[in-house]
Amino acid sequence: MAKLSVLGLGDMGSALARVLLEHGHDVTVWNRSPDRAAPFADTAAIVVGTAGEAIAASPVVLICISTHSETQALLDAIPEAVEGRLIVELSTGDGPTAAALEKRVAALGGTCVLGMILAGPGQIGTEDTAFLMAGDEDGWLRSEEYIRQLAPASDYIGDNVAHLADLFSALFLPRQGAMFGMIYGAHFCEVAGVPMEVYVKQLPAAMRVATSLYAKTMADTIPSGDFSGSGSPLKVYEQAFRDGFSSFRDRGANTELSDLFEDLIARGMAKGLGEEHLTSLIKILREGR
Repeated sequence: MAKLSVLGLGDMGSALARVLLEHGHDVTVWNRSPDRAAPFADTAAIVVGTAGEAIAASPVVLICISTHSETQALLDAIPEAVEGRLIVELSTGDGPTAAALEKRVAALGGTCVLGMILAGPGQIGTEDTAFLMAGDEDGWLRSEEYIRQLAPASDYIGDNVAHLADLFSALFLPRQGAMFGMIYGAHFCEVAGVPMEVYVKQLPAAMRVATSLYAKTMADTIPSGDFSGSGSPLKVYEQAFRDGFSSFRDRGANTELSDLFEDLIARGMAKGLGEEHLTSLIKILREGR
């Protein structure tokens, strides 16, 4: 089994360390506040008192503290420890701080891969959990076995570490957009007098359409640029939105969200996209760049 170190024992870092221990690895752990390391005293983990000791103990070092900037400051305080080490950064941050950390680790003689954790602590090690990883490809290949033990559905997205933050925002939008849509849907039901129990019961079936059919339509159209073919064209959505939301507007409901959709559809219709897939609206968004 491998020698691995985990720096940062908050809820997520502790979950990472425990799953690695379950896989039989020799795990060294460290946390800035010693009390967070106390639960590992009765495990097979080696608890050390300094970050330098933790890094020196293993060729592969997983760091899960707060931000990329804090990780860089931590490593800058012990620069001699980084040489020859593979740093797997699982803290958070934006594109510029990710790039700065990668550059700094390289300058100190180490290798760096960064990851975005798409899960909560309780999901670490379960089948559908994913980390999105970026950075040095050889570093990814060296760490892939351990990453997949923590998150079997993980994916390497390339060597540009700044893309992690960009991709997070792009993936965050549809996920949270669904929640905002559900909140607005609840409001519409309240205005119309539809029992909330009826509404929430139907939500899972409605969301399955989004995760299957809609995701496939995206994959089949935007990457190729081919917005023709079967399926409901934009003109059908125009009619559906006009008919579906006019009654809520007449009743005095708040339609700010659906108004945004209707405006975008109207702009698409004005550009002659009526016979194309709804996804052709990306052409309208591109005009605003």
